[in-house]
Amino acid sequence: MTQQLPSDLTPLIIETHMPDTNPENVFHYWTQPALLQKWWPQEAEIEPRHGGRYHLRWPTMNWHLRGHYT
Repeated sequence: MTQQLPSDLTPLIIETHMPDTNPENVFHYWTQPALLQKWWPQEAEIEPRHGGRYHLRWPTMNWHLRGHYT
């Protein structure tokens, strides 16, 4: 289950529960585009490092989520 937690316009806080996996696999599902796309955005570009950027897209809805990792 994934849900957006209360957050203002600057940071986006998301919580997910994946009880049938270990922390390493959860990290991969958040940082590898092919795995992330299985459960959230339709398209993803990710640089999983401090200062790296991400761009998540839902083209059918014309939604874009862009940001960087801190």
